[in-house]
Amino acid sequence: MTSARSENISSYSVTKRVAIAHEVGQELSVRKLDEAAREDALRIAESLVNDWCQQVREALAFELRHCRKLPKLVACKIACDVDEIAVPFLRVTPALSDAWAAELVPLLSDNAHLALAVRTDLGPQTAREIAFHGGERSAVAIAKNAGITLTPSCATTLVEIHENSTVVMETLATRADLPASVVASIIGKISSTARAQLVTRYNLDTSLAQELTDNSAHTALWKQLRHASPAQMHAQVINLKSEGKLTDGLILAVAERGAVGFLESALALRTGKTLISVREAFNLTNQKLFVDLLRGAQVSEELAPRFLKVAKKHYSSRSAKRAVGKPAMWQAPANVNTPDQGDELHQSH
Repeated sequence: MTSARSENISSYSVTKRVAIAHEVGQELSVRKLDEAAREDALRIAESLVNDWCQQVREALAFELRHCRKLPKLVACKIACDVDEIAVPFLRVTPALSDAWAAELVPLLSDNAHLALAVRTDLGPQTAREIAFHGGERSAVAIAKNAGITLTPSCATTLVEIHENSTVVMETLATRADLPASVVASIIGKISSTARAQLVTRYNLDTSLAQELTDNSAHTALWKQLRHASPAQMHAQVINLKSEGKLTDGLILAVAERGAVGFLESALALRTGKTLISVREAFNLTNQKLFVDLLRGAQVSEELAPRFLKVAKKHYSSRSAKRAVGKPAMWQAPANVNTPDQGDELHQSH
């Protein structure tokens, strides 16, 4: 019977091929076949999985969805088929190993990603690949999946790829198995209510939680500014000042990450000086100019030494002449060989 089915199967009518697909699928999934019969059934399945008719492929995939052992070719062909065929199969199939499924993820549709993401037996490799390649829906599904333990790699990938999605970040924040680095990364990306719950869930010290929140916000601002034009950067500075957020700590946090153009614009706005004057002061060729600039900007005495460190790290006679916003401004030049004036500055300030 099986041999007869395998001969010229492509010449059969669609109705007959659908019937054969159901029969072969049931044999492979349920019945115990001897080696010869199984090989023959698999040969037919390999033919039908490439059938031009969706109805035939759908019938085969339906019957094979619970089959525990399938050739990689057959399983992968079904997984990469149209959603009507792939999604029901991916939702339940035990035939795809974690490695196989992870390998397929870049080739799958958003709905196929979601079908895998909601599975409680989702493997760590596949979860990480979906976090990287998948959309917001599948990212939320992974974050919400209580049946899996998120690996640090997967959790970190979710944050890196979906950091601008509030729903992903807040869903992730409801988990109790996040590594400390991920908690620190998301605490500034969620609402105050979600943040309070996160602090309680991970028993964070209030002052530490605030520090982590500020650090996350500073990093987000730096990412936003690092490729901004001078005009865009200055507009952001003006906006932050109008909102009362242009603090010494914020200016330093962004500048210490390399965005010295932001520092220049902020201090120029505070003092009414030109950008060239600010750069000249930070060049440290004249200490009085530097001290006067910080005084005019009303920089706190406690933070003055950190501004000095920024000046030493990012400025020199040559670098001070570079235009704000050029890519080179985001790279730290060699440290300036300037004597340590921290104590003297602290006293004079």
